[in-house]
Amino acid sequence: MSDSDAIVKYQSAAQYLRILDKLGPPAVPLSFPPDKADQKALERSRRIHERSREQALQVMGQAERTVRALPRPEWRDAFELIYFHGLTVEETAYSMSYSERAVYRFLRMAFDYIDAGKETGPGRP
Repeated sequence: MSDSDAIVKYQSAAQYLRILDKLGPPAVPLSFPPDKADQKALERSRRIHERSREQALQVMGQAERTVRALPRPEWRDAFELIYFHGLTVEETAYSMSYSERAVYRFLRMAFDYIDAGKETGPGRP
């Protein structure tokens, strides 16, 4: 998965993680007294839950590392507010004291930087 894919998937992973944490491991109906098949099914569901949680955390970690590596603080702030904190472009522009157009430009330039894997040329904001 590319760095820009990880950033885009961050919100989905964060939401998925909140749901997993809220629900907890899936419950498996147990017969009474529980037999070995019930215990195996319960253990399997716990392992699947934990693996899903770890995968979501990995996606989120990759996205956070990518954003922290952006060279411009405006780009980082715009990404964090929109993708990590869930603000709209309008709310982000207001909180950063920039126009919405500037926030869109920050995001575009940051995505270009991430996709290119290198810094933009001198003199470009």
